[in-house]
Amino acid sequence: MPIAPRYPSLAAGFLGFQFLLLVLCAHAPAFVTSLHRRKAQAAEAIVVFCEYVPLSLILLFVCEGIGAGAFIICVLSIILIIGRLLHSIAVMQRSGFSPMRLVANVMTWTFIACAAGLAFRYACLNI
Repeated sequence: MPIAPRYPSLAAGFLGFQFLLLVLCAHAPAFVTSLHRRKAQAAEAIVVFCEYVPLSLILLFVCEGIGAGAFIICVLSIILIIGRLLHSIAVMQRSGFSPMRLVANVMTWTFIACAAGLAFRYACLNI
């Protein structure tokens, strides 16, 4: 059995590459005024990414560690990855409100609520 579980590791890999892409977008040369705006949007995407992803990966590894089923972990991973990708795309397109950004936030918070609920349920049942 590998040290790191498969689905959380896969999610961590995808999210790590997404973070690298966001950083590259933020540090691209800004010779034109429109690129300055893009850099600001990329910086905003990085900040929001860094707010949610560490907690999400911790929750994902905890759920794997407590023995949640592979299907549940896979579904949670997909929700997290798609939610973060949609949010990055929405922020890079424009700042402020967008329906895609709303859907992405709902997906991220759904993931956090489900994963935290699983961890809490396990803790309460195994006291």
